[in-house]
Amino acid sequence: MNTHTPDTSSQNGPLRPDTVTPVRTRQQRLFALGLVILILTGGFFLARFILFSKSRPEREKPRKMQTLVQVMKVHRQTVPVNLQALGTVLSSRTLEIKPSVPGTLSMVSDRLIPGETFEKGELLVKLDPRDYDLALEQNKNELEKATMALRIEEGNQAVARREYDLIKKYARDTADKVSQDLALRGPQLAQAKATEAAARSSYKLALLNLERTRVVAPFNCVVLDNNATIGAQVSTQTTLATLAGTDRFWIRVSIPREEVQRITLPGNTEQDRDVLVANLHDTPGTPPWKGRILKLLRDVDPQGLMARLLIEVPHPTNPTAEQTPLLLGSIVQVTLPGKSLADTFVLPRSALRSDSTVLVATTGQTLDIRSVQVAWQHNDEVYISKGLREGEQIITSPVAVPVPGMALRINTVQQSSSTEQGVR
Repeated sequence: MNTHTPDTSSQNGPLRPDTVTPVRTRQQRLFALGLVILILTGGFFLARFILFSKSRPEREKPRKMQTLVQVMKVHRQTVPVNLQALGTVLSSRTLEIKPSVPGTLSMVSDRLIPGETFEKGELLVKLDPRDYDLALEQNKNELEKATMALRIEEGNQAVARREYDLIKKYARDTADKVSQDLALRGPQLAQAKATEAAARSSYKLALLNLERTRVVAPFNCVVLDNNATIGAQVSTQTTLATLAGTDRFWIRVSIPREEVQRITLPGNTEQDRDVLVANLHDTPGTPPWKGRILKLLRDVDPQGLMARLLIEVPHPTNPTAEQTPLLLGSIVQVTLPGKSLADTFVLPRSALRSDSTVLVATTGQTLDIRSVQVAWQHNDEVYISKGLREGEQIITSPVAVPVPGMALRINTVQQSSSTEQGVR
């Protein structure tokens, strides 16, 4: 059975020339053209709507330029001035202990070492007293002999007086004064009294020498040096130890001569204030030592030609639990009380310019450059006596190019804190 196979090549190949091409009608072409025009017109109006419906920002007037500053409010006040200087700790009393009598050291205190303290009257060293015991006993015997001889002579004088009275009663001639003195044994009595007095003095000297074999501390002291050794032969020229008094220490302070007039010296009408003394390496919060100014020395420091003060610190070897001890020869920081400055404004040193002017923020928040008179400046503070008014705001922050009248913007947070710092 024959099967008919369709001709597929004719279906998949190109159209035959006799294939009919579809033809659009005029209405279809007009419709397509109108559709294109409609789309273009809609896009035009849509773009125009978007373009002209956008809100325009309003123009703002340019802001006035203002410089941000930090200020502090100043107040007129009476300021107690304090000056700081360095000083050297000295001993008010230094003594080399030497024995008053020669001998052999038989005892040396175990505490007689550098740095140890002694109270007045405590035993330091002792000499062998046997020679002086014997001398005392010998002088005691001599005194007893002289005393007995004086008593005998006084008895002889009584007998001589009775004999003289009998002779005078029966004698025709009156004896002169010399004969009378000899008859009454006056020279013998005077000699016996002198001998007894000499023996008594020798006895007292022997007793004193025996007491001098005990060497005691002459005052409350600290040992600086010790040269005493048991068994050593010493003379009155031998230095046994060197002691320094501990009831008070002196501190010698050098200050510029122009600062002397600012110091409250003894006898000043102002109330005396304590001098504060602190070791250089004390931690913050360590209580200082308190002292007082003794006097202004009448010589100058040979190195710097500065004036010198003498400060007294009582009981320097009895520190509290928080204090650090004062050491002889050490350098300390001394805060000296000065004369108070009345009607003064206190500013940080950074607020004062090199030409003695300060920058002031006026009430209208503009800048003013003010000339001031500096009464004194010390460390990080300056003291202004003229040129400022009560309650004015002083600019403490740097201003690159300050111009009078320039607008300012004040840092209110810094202003409040600076105001608190400006009032003491």
